[in-house]
Amino acid sequence: MAATTPQTAIPLKAPIEDVVISHMTYEDLSDAARLQADTFRSFPRVFFHADPDDVPVDERTRQTALRYKRYLDDDGKVVGMALWQKPGTLFVEPARSDEEMTEDERQSFLGTNLPAWRSFHADLGAKRVEVLGDEPYWYLYMLGIHPTYQGKGIGSKLLNWGIAMAEASEPKLAMYLEASPNGQKLYARRGFEVVTSTELLGGKVTLPGMKRRAGYVAESQA
Repeated sequence: MAATTPQTAIPLKAPIEDVVISHMTYEDLSDAARLQADTFRSFPRVFFHADPDDVPVDERTRQTALRYKRYLDDDGKVVGMALWQKPGTLFVEPARSDEEMTEDERQSFLGTNLPAWRSFHADLGAKRVEVLGDEPYWYLYMLGIHPTYQGKGIGSKLLNWGIAMAEASEPKLAMYLEASPNGQKLYARRGFEVVTSTELLGGKVTLPGMKRRAGYVAESQA
């Protein structure tokens, strides 16, 4: 996948107005992986066979960085990131059998409950097909901000970056995402509406699906 993923780079002591949005590169993978571990630390850990606290953060970071490597095809401190999927592109899944997995895939999913991981993404994918059918759309796979920097507008910057990217493309297409409780209000302010919800991991998680219709214009701009 092309390097279309934005990342926010900022020295730890820099003022928040110095946040810069740019495309993520291989050099950012370690920081991005650690960011995900810190941001989603409370997310249900059924993907891991063992207690995740038994897996050192450096090892989880290494594994996540290997996963992100598959999204990039080119060679400050990361405090926020958004993973956007362009219309017509597919989510990169691991091989369906151990025999088909590459060594990088084996390393990146070491200690992960792959059946649960696959079930999680398959259920979300099926719900998107149910809601959107054949309609092309931009998909926000993940938006995460390091806890230290939450509430400072970085999430809005990353979301606006993706919206601007989509709105600059022709034809105008819908946008879709699954929202965490913390992010739902932010997305609603930018025109996303709850259109469905999906129970995941045996009911441990329920995520609302939110859609921003093609050609959306805010009431203040209408």
